[in-house]
Amino acid sequence: MVFLWAASVVVILLLLLKGVNRVGTELENLKREVEETKAAVQSVLDFIATLKARIEELIAGGATPAELQVLADQLDAEQARISAAVNPPPA
Repeated sequence: MVFLWAASVVVILLLLLKGVNRVGTELENLKREVEETKAAVQSVLDFIATLKARIEELIAGGATPAELQVLADQLDAEQARISAAVNPPPA
């Protein structure tokens, strides 16, 4: 009877450890996702800063409306990419 009880305790402890390991793995995956998201956000912020600087350079250099439209079109394309990444279509 004691052997059966001890075996049951061992099985329960093994199941608990398995659950703890799974939670640890899920936590690591979540941490990785957070870091990837931070990197993506930083990329977007860098893109916006670069675009702003380029527009200011063009305006200072006497850019034409057509030249500015090219940048506006590029911005629209990037906004569409960002939107698609943030709001994927439902599965």
